[in-house]
Amino acid sequence: MPSSFSNDLDFVRPTQYTVPPRKKAKTPAPKPWKLPTFNALYIDDFHLKGASNIPLGLDNSDPFALFQLFFTDEMVDNIVEWTNMYAEHHQPEGYEHPRPWQPTSRTELYAYFGVVLHIGLVIEPRIEHYWGSLENHGVEHCVKQYISKT
Repeated sequence: MPSSFSNDLDFVRPTQYTVPPRKKAKTPAPKPWKLPTFNALYIDDFHLKGASNIPLGLDNSDPFALFQLFFTDEMVDNIVEWTNMYAEHHQPEGYEHPRPWQPTSRTELYAYFGVVLHIGLVIEPRIEHYWGSLENHGVEHCVKQYISKT
């Protein structure tokens, strides 16, 4: 150890980082996987101001069609595959009654994205209110039609 550290009061020596016997040491983070190739959306006239520049023939009143400009079916299928692989390799431990994992699908992921967008646009004071009834909260949300609260 260099002598410059010997007088440093804030310096913590590596021997002080012992893990107590009742705890487990943290495992190192896994190596990241290779990112998929990305092709940017081609914009014909970047400097045109005040008009949307969407592909011809696309119904600009269809929110799902506009969403698919950013998330193609191939991208969503990859997210579904990666989510299922992650859940398969990382089962919950330490729970008395863990919920069994059910593989997700593209349809469920689209429902999840829709619920996240709805929750981002319609603000409620508590997350549980999105699944509440009209009598209790005054607003009937569409969230409970697509995703259960538990």
